[in-house]
This record gives sequence, structure tokens and C-alpha cells, in this order.
Amino acid sequence: KETPEQKELLIKLAEKRISYLYEAFRKENEEEVVKAVLSCPANASRAYRDLLHEIGQRVGLPRLEIVDEPTAAGVHHGLIRPPDRDEKWMVVDWGCGTCDISFILREKGSKDLKVQAIQGDNHLGGMDMDDLLRAHLAKRYNFTADSCPLWQVEDLKKNLSESETIEQPLTLYNGQVITVTATRAELETLIQPLLTRASELISNGLKEVGWKMLDTVIGTGGPMLMPSVRRTIAETLDEDEEDTKLFHWSDPLPSVAQGAARLAEMKRTGDAYVTSRIKNPIGVRVIKGTNDDVFEEIIHRSEVCPVVDRTKDLTTSVDLQDI
Repeated sequence: KETPEQKELLIKLAEKRISYLYEAFRKENEEEVVKAVLSCPANASRAYRDLLHEIGQRVGLPRLEIVDEPTAAGVHHGLIRPPDRDEKWMVVDWGCGTCDISFILREKGSKDLKVQAIQGDNHLGGMDMDDLLRAHLAKRYNFTADSCPLWQVEDLKKNLSESETIEQPLTLYNGQVITVTATRAELETLIQPLLTRASELISNGLKEVGWKMLDTVIGTGGPMLMPSVRRTIAETLDEDEEDTKLFHWSDPLPSVAQGAARLAEMKRTGDAYVTSRIKNPIGVRVIKGTNDDVFEEIIHRSEVCPVVDRTKDLTTSVDLQDI
């Protein structure tokens, strides 16, 4: 866990990065920016979202909103016209550090996206795959895993999406160069536990919403370029991954950013309404009897967000309580 100093440094780095992008965009576009959307993992906590909102305000983003990344990817791939029947969408956003899945309902004749359920794992991302591959190579070629930059292993992993076998040099922090060989089959064996966890997220989400069939499956994030990831999703759904009417694997890298930009314009004009869902319940700590650590739930899991109005009556724990 980060120290307060480390956390503040990360905040400043994020602020600088967003500020750079915002200023670059303003210089290249004559029109004034009147609406901004920042995206975050669907499974992100309220504290994370509040912090992201604070960073956006520091930068000066106008009329700022936070949107879930799978929803943004859904906007990028769809919404050209209202559907002629109810459609059930699943968006799998598998990124660098997280894997999030959103189940979205599009009702007949409406452009709105209504999120019905969210599944997510904040410790299931491309970097977890890189860690497993680096540890495997370190053991085989007799070097310490931490001595190898993770980005070099990531580059090796990316190349295995295009080739069955790769021979590639790794330059350690001490300058030593080690040429390693890896196969796609090795990588897929190493990451199988991660693929299984992703499959469980999909199954749990489908069970929660009670859907048996899907009309559209959208994949976004770097790992979507890996054959084993696409295959896992298709096998979990018992569908053919080559079915282009069902699966949308294209543009996995820019789809979230482009969808967020389009969503900002739609929110500005009121062209569509996008809902989200509460991932975890929110409440207060109360006393009940002799138990002074009871969670009193106020906002429930999977409620539509934002919750507009909610009343909860709380009283003293004992009669005539004076403190």
C-alpha cells in the first residue's frame, strides 16, 4: 500500500498527464471544450472515483463526469441508431491491471445504455500475466525476476500474440543481456488460472442478470489481442469466436478513450442516457444491542447510480442516551 507521500506523487503524475492531454487537445481544436468525461474501471471504489474527479477538477476539466470504461467501450462500438428490438450486450474490459465486465441492456427504440450488472477483479490484468511470464523466464534462465524490467516481458508477451515461438533478448537493470525463448503454449499454460478467473466473472454476471443469450459481445483492452483471451470468452459463452455478428474484437486499444469522448458529446446534447450500477453496498456503522460494529446498508449492490433519493431513520442505541 502506498504511503501518503507516494499517493500524492501518483496524484500529481496523473494530474500532469491529464493536463498535458487536455492542453494538447485545446491547441489542436478551435472549438471550446464544454464537457469532459474521465473513465475508470467498473469495479473501482467510490474513493477512487472521487479522487479521479478531484484530479479532473485540478486540471480544470469543464462539467466533468466519471464513466465506467466498459460503458465507454460500448458507446464506441454501438449507438449508431436505436435498436429495433431489446438487445443484451456484454462488454469485457481487460486492461493493464483490472478485468471488468458490464452487462448492458438496450431497449427497443432507445439509444440509452442501461447497465444491469457489473463484475470485476482489480487484480486481474495484463501486468499479472507479465509477472507470471517473467517469473517463469527468471527460473529457467537463472536471473532474479526483479532484475528484469517488466515492460520488456510485456513486449515479449505481445509478440506471442502474433507468433507461436519467440526468441528475444532481455536487458536486465545491470546491463546484462539474456536471450530467451518462449512459446505461446507456455504462456497460455502460465496464465490459465487468470483465464479461469475471467471465465468465472462472465458466468457470475450472466447468472446475476439471468441472461441465457447475448446479442453483442465487445472486447476492449490490450489482452484482447491475445488468442487465448478471445478463445476463453467464446468458450465460456459456448459460441464461435469467429462469429463477427456477435463478437466485436476490433479497436481494443482506443475504444475506451474514443467512446468516452463520444459520450461526453452525447451527454452535452442530451442525445442518450447512460446508467451505471453500484458495485458494492454503501452504508454506515451503527450499534445494535451489545454489538458496536454493525453495517447498516443504505445503498444496495446493483442499484442504478446515481441514487437520487434515499431516506434512512436512525435512532439512539439505548433510551435516554446522553453521549
